[in-house]
Amino acid sequence: MLNQRCEYATLESSTHKFKKNRAASHLSRSLSTAADGVKVTEKALPDKYDDLRFGQEGETIVDMITQDDYSVARAVEAIAALTSAAASAAASSSPDDPTDDPLYYHADNVALAIHGLSRRLRHDRQSKLIDFTVRLQQQTVSDPIRTGVLKDSYRLSFWTHMPELGIKIADMSRDKLTLPQAEVGDVEDDGHQLENFTAWLARLSEMEFLAYKKGITWSHPALTCIFQKNYQATGEDVRVMCMWFIYAPKKVWSDAQKRRAQKVGLVRKTESFEPEHWPKWKQFLQQCQGSASEELADDYTQELIGLALKSIEEVEGQTFKSK
Repeated sequence: MLNQRCEYATLESSTHKFKKNRAASHLSRSLSTAADGVKVTEKALPDKYDDLRFGQEGETIVDMITQDDYSVARAVEAIAALTSAAASAAASSSPDDPTDDPLYYHADNVALAIHGLSRRLRHDRQSKLIDFTVRLQQQTVSDPIRTGVLKDSYRLSFWTHMPELGIKIADMSRDKLTLPQAEVGDVEDDGHQLENFTAWLARLSEMEFLAYKKGITWSHPALTCIFQKNYQATGEDVRVMCMWFIYAPKKVWSDAQKRRAQKVGLVRKTESFEPEHWPKWKQFLQQCQGSASEELADDYTQELIGLALKSIEEVEGQTFKSK
């Protein structure tokens, strides 16, 4: 019988296009960081994310990420100003067609830029993007035409509910998170986009941001694939699993103890975490540690496994001490 690995869903390419404003700068610099014990040096380009500059919104968010002196507070203020401008322009748009609404495109551009960056930014360099997403959610915008808080055509408040749009984009392709090319930029996947995006979800889950208060709904493929019959670990599967334990260990522990469940698949089968999953995850990662497998033996994967196991042990220590 053939060995199998986690199966993921795929979406067909989107035809939705956005205008991209590209910067003229071609300067380069080297970044050398040490985050959570993971050391890496890579070449970073100021125009590295220019394909994610969807309108003025994308320009603002990408500039915030690529410019050290561009603060999160400044970016949130700029987006709020663009929201007010879009609301004023929306007054003359068609009330029967949500796609003929400047607010629709405004929110779309923000969501696409956030989501594209969450896949392209290395997992240990996402703090600024996370901070921006959280602060944006706390921002309210007054309706320039009517009294009260501004809402879009779907009655979602700016920005109390709008950052969730980026999460819903991911939910459309729940498992593999393979999104239409226009929504993640024009560059090929470097093999780490799934783990980067999983880290972003994990961080928000640990914070119980918006939908994540209910549980980790996207984690099942990453955390339950090891229970598949004839499963053989791949490097990508293990790295994605590690993201949950590095960035959301307390949330994973909590959802396992509470037997968090969700309906999955066409037949809406119920899958759930179980308390006994926790020691099995730990044992699985311990078996992967020091593995001679070509999929798992590289230094980067082994370092992530070590960090994940360290987080597991820290949560266990805190939990057992509190009992």
